[in-house]
Amino acid sequence: MNYNPPPQQPPQGYGPPPPQQPPQGYGPPPPGYGPPQGMPGAPLPKGMAIASLVLGIVSLVICFIWYVAIPCGVIAIILGALSISKCNKGQAAGKGMAVAGLVMGIIGVVVIGILVIIGVSALSYFQSHPEALRQYQTR
Repeated sequence: MNYNPPPQQPPQGYGPPPPQQPPQGYGPPPPGYGPPQGMPGAPLPKGMAIASLVLGIVSLVICFIWYVAIPCGVIAIILGALSISKCNKGQAAGKGMAVAGLVMGIIGVVVIGILVIIGVSALSYFQSHPEALRQYQTR
């Protein structure tokens, strides 16, 4: 038997490559979807929260200087409440600092109030009982 192989032809391949185009990236999202997650926008302000925190700390640290600590505590309470309100509306950041400033402002004002009441009571007592003051001084 005589075997005749098929005639050899050059390989055809896949043809010429298609023209290259630069990558287009992703198009805009379909309508009805929000912004992609993880893409930060402009940072929200948190100045009032920081001020509330700082003033709350000041009102606690210098509670023995009542004429400075009381205004610091009251302003810390006001700024903390306003900042929490803005954080809940999504208009500001720093809710944790605002809560901490509010709590420290309240604690500072209460501690200062207690110290003032104790001081006024002691002063009143020693003015009405001068013999107790003399006894206390001779010890």
